[in-house]
Amino acid sequence: MTTCGSDSIRQEAVLARRGGDRWFLGGVYAVAARTTEIPLALGPGRWLVETIRDGADGLVQDQRVLRGGDALGVDVVANGGFAGIACRWHPGVTTCYR
Repeated sequence: MTTCGSDSIRQEAVLARRGGDRWFLGGVYAVAARTTEIPLALGPGRWLVETIRDGADGLVQDQRVLRGGDALGVDVVANGGFAGIACRWHPGVTTCYR
């Protein structure tokens, strides 16, 4: 999954790369603060998605369980970005980090 903003590649970019059974996500934005919706084409089933993003007062960590094909909503500050990791979720999985 690689997407570039509709206005210009100079304003936003979102990338994803699979490593084994995990996906590594990242986004950079040179735009005003907003909530961005990123479609997750990770495959069927449930996924634990952990993100860390720029916040108004420092870094913010989030964690949620989504289904493949859902959109990942990320609140982005002006000229901010995020990094994330996604792994298959099932009861008992609490993190994608190893």
